[in-house]
Amino acid sequence: MLHNLTIISVSEGTIKLVNKADSNTNLIVVEKADVIEFKRKRINRTVPDTSILDCLIGDLKLLKNILSDSYIELLSQIWELTSTIDNLEKYTISLFDRIQIEDKQYKVTEIQRDTKENEYKLKAWELPNV
Repeated sequence: MLHNLTIISVSEGTIKLVNKADSNTNLIVVEKADVIEFKRKRINRTVPDTSILDCLIGDLKLLKNILSDSYIELLSQIWELTSTIDNLEKYTISLFDRIQIEDKQYKVTEIQRDTKENEYKLKAWELPNV
């Protein structure tokens, strides 16, 4: 929460600790013919744990309510893509890359390379129209 950091793996296999805001912004256009699976669903999460704010001094009920409401509202607007993309050799997709399938763009949040099946299995968040 304080540093907005994450661990990413670059294509050479090196692991790096980076700020999420500074992460990769590559755009990879995926051809429709290479999309094996495509599932899109709205992200609905439970109320976030705001107990970390208890270290602050004072009455935090109002702040916790505002943060919880904002978080829930944000997530209710986010669509998640679960997809399988064929042809590992055709695409170089990494964590936090932007991919485009048809007319929608997504930010990759999870990725697995399956060399045996020659495909990517990934999850991504739909980006607003850009």
